Amino acid sequence: MALLLGLWAMAQPLFAEPRINEFLAVNNRGLADGDEEATDWIEIYNPGSKAVSLGGWSLTDDTESPDKWLFPNVTLGPRKYLVVFASGKDRTEGNQLHTNFKLNGDGEYLALVQPDGSTAASDFAPEYPDQRENISFGVGAGGKLQFFDKPTPGRGNGSGFGGFVQDTKFEPNRGFFDAPFHVTITVATPGAEIRYTLDGSKPTAANGKVYAGPIAIDTTTTLRAAAFKSGLRASNIDTHTYLFAEEIIRQPAKPAGFPTSWNGHPADYEMDPEVVNDRNYKGRVAGALKAIPSLSLVLNRDDFFKTGQGIYPKGENIEKATSVELIYPDTTDSIQADGSVQIVGGSSTGRWKVDKLSMRLKFTSRFGDSSFRHPLFGEHAMNQFDTLVVDARLNQVWSYGGGSGPSDQRRR
Repeated sequence: MALLLGLWAMAQPLFAEPRINEFLAVNNRGLADGDEEATDWIEIYNPGSKAVSLGGWSLTDDTESPDKWLFPNVTLGPRKYLVVFASGKDRTEGNQLHTNFKLNGDGEYLALVQPDGSTAASDFAPEYPDQRENISFGVGAGGKLQFFDKPTPGRGNGSGFGGFVQDTKFEPNRGFFDAPFHVTITVATPGAEIRYTLDGSKPTAANGKVYAGPIAIDTTTTLRAAAFKSGLRASNIDTHTYLFAEEIIRQPAKPAGFPTSWNGHPADYEMDPEVVNDRNYKGRVAGALKAIPSLSLVLNRDDFFKTGQGIYPKGENIEKATSVELIYPDTTDSIQADGSVQIVGGSSTGRWKVDKLSMRLKFTSRFGDSSFRHPLFGEHAMNQFDTLVVDARLNQVWSYGGGSGPSDQRRR
């Protein structure tokens, strides 16, 4: 990424005429327009000592069409800012201006063109770099192009940073395995350091092991990694779960390092041995697990189970950041997203029915991804979700002690 910085060019010959000072190409919770929609925006700044009429000036995202969107007769005062929404709504009247194009978050050409219809007062050529959600891009200290994690539409830009470390890549990807193997993690940013964890915690510049070579995996493992480099923003955290079905069905009731009680209730982490070892099911359970998708929630162990902190002991009204992986048997359609998890269920969270509790998964930019994008219910159904409920179906299980008479059970 650092090498790419030298390729981003912006024409701004004298800094005395209006220029594109900042823009936000992926806006989902920042500045809203008059329709209360968080749309893309472009900020124009006049650094000169005299007012400038923008009538006849234009904004464009197309080198073949420099006058794609023309400014109306508006005047930009000395050392003043003007925000134009890049919404595609094409409005030149009223208190807000809207271009007839939107910005591409993957990068594209962008220019402010003078009234002659051909001279770029400032432009990002051949294109600006890939953009990130709710992070703006523009002119920083000394005229350097930078990213800003605190966008400032209509005001001077704050301190920025040079770019992002690229995402880490895992080989192999998440999935089901029957034999030991090694995982290789790579990053394309030269000089970046990879750190990884195996305990569910988030790797940071100070937390986790420094990656020095392939990692041996011989048991069910949650592997999280991120890459870091001075002067650049760290990559996001990538999470891959590697499942060994034969081991999962033999998981102990009290694994080492895990709390033995949940808020006064005995903890139980194992699959019921009466089922696993039953002569009718023995030898079939592991295969059954690999025949259906599995959901892996990866988060700090204490955030899940620790008394006074974890969601499982505390019950409702507390949420924690989590990685969410939906892992299919053949792994080709497996997907991962970052969100939050909390316990739900009304009175059942008091565990008067059973200890198994329902959970709600939420996806907002506060915790990572703004939605979970996957056709969970088929190709022709909804494929984008901001909330999912992992339902324990407590009223439809035989282990629920209340109303256990034959007629009650039949109704379930």
